[in-house]
Amino acid sequence: MALDHQPTDENAQVGRGTVCVGSCRGHPCRGHHTDDPERAANQFRAAIGNIRKTLRDATGTSNKQFVTYSADRYRLDSETIDVDLWRFTHHLHTVDGDDPTKALAAALGDYNGDLTDGHTYEWAEPLRESLHRQAVDAYARLAEEHEHSGETQQAVTTLEHALALDSYNEDLYQRSIRLLGELGRTDAIRRLYRHLQNKLADLDIDPDPATEHLVSSYLPGGLWRPPTGRPDDAMR
Repeated sequence: MALDHQPTDENAQVGRGTVCVGSCRGHPCRGHHTDDPERAANQFRAAIGNIRKTLRDATGTSNKQFVTYSADRYRLDSETIDVDLWRFTHHLHTVDGDDPTKALAAALGDYNGDLTDGHTYEWAEPLRESLHRQAVDAYARLAEEHEHSGETQQAVTTLEHALALDSYNEDLYQRSIRLLGELGRTDAIRRLYRHLQNKLADLDIDPDPATEHLVSSYLPGGLWRPPTGRPDDAMR
């Protein structure tokens, strides 16, 4: 969590999971099953109290709730708390408007890593994967917008960000190779293809023939495969 956009350690260990749940408004998430719902409810209310106290102490205020309760639900108070997840999803909902490039860039600017990164919450796993995929798709869409605007190098850079999040996505490699080919950057194509080979070797699979054909179309002499078949030597 952050106070005035600066990280604060004061509440780092207090109700972290509870705050995360509250941040996921509008997203389906399933909590843990418990055989003692009354005890779980008491723990939850205690966590809410600790969150309020910690934030009041951190902000020097005494009259703010930070977590509100209405209609049998606890919610983070959007008047006093801002969440990057909220901004991320808000911007994604506007990408089909007048300026998709701006909306996508704003969304990705608010994607600060995987949900609850570094912490294991069973309820968060499906949502973490969904948001991760949305970020990859947003980078891919932003690359398309740059390409359509004639900003080929910017499209390549954007796809590099996408590959950093999904380094096994062969479609992203193919798109990057095609753009690098348009720029005449054959050395970059070699490096990228070698990287793909090494990643797929982890899974004991080879690149798709369509990828090999695409790479060959941009390289003088095409692909060269050594007798050993080692990925690191697969490009001359």
